[in-house]
Amino acid sequence: MKNNIEFVLIGIIILSLSFLISCSKKDDKAFSDFLIWGFDGPEVSYDNAISFKPDETPINNSIYLYNSYGTTHIHHGGGVSIEVRAKRVEHVSNIKLEIFYDTSTSYYGMSAEKYIEGDFLKQDGGITTFSTTVKDKRKISIEINRENDTVGVSGDGLLATINFGFYSQNSGTFFMGFNTTNCVLKSPTENISNTQWIGGTFDFRAWKEIQ
Repeated sequence: MKNNIEFVLIGIIILSLSFLISCSKKDDKAFSDFLIWGFDGPEVSYDNAISFKPDETPINNSIYLYNSYGTTHIHHGGGVSIEVRAKRVEHVSNIKLEIFYDTSTSYYGMSAEKYIEGDFLKQDGGITTFSTTVKDKRKISIEINRENDTVGVSGDGLLATINFGFYSQNSGTFFMGFNTTNCVLKSPTENISNTQWIGGTFDFRAWKEIQ
C-alpha cells in the first residue's frame, strides 16, 4: 500500500513538472498580454510592431537617434528604447539637447518613461552630471556635463537611452528629432560648430488579436 502511494505521488510530481515546462515553452505573450474587457469578459489584446530609422546616415561630428533592435514586437504598454549617440565628435565636454516628438504622438499613446546616461562622456573615467527635463510631454531636454574637464572626449559612443512606452491600437508613422535651437555641443573652451543633429521616423503598426 505504501509503495502504491509513493508511485501515485511520484506520478503527480512528474505531471506537474511536465505542465510547467510546457507552459514555459509557450509564447510569453500568454502571460503578458494586456486584456481589454468587453461585455463578455476579456477578449482582445494588442500587439505592436515598431521600427525607428534615422533620416540620414551619421558622418563626422554627428549626434543622432538610433534603435539598435530594428523592428521591435511588443505588447500593449510595452517599451522601445531610443539611443542618443555621437559619431566622430572631438573634444566634447558638455552637451545640451532637446528632443521633440511629432505633435500627433498622442494618437499612439507614446510616453517617455525612463532616461539612462550612456558611457561616452565617462570613457576616460571622467565624472559627469546628467539631468533631464520633460516639457509639455513632447519635448525632452537632456544635459550631460563633464566636471573639471580640460580636454574633452572624442570618437563614437552612447550619450543616453530613452525608454518609451506605447499604449495604442493605432498604426502610422511619425517623426522624432532635435530642436537645434536648443542643442549645443561644447568643448572645454567653446561651442563646437557644424554639428549634425539627426532625427528619425517611427513606423508603428498595431493589430487586434482575438483571444
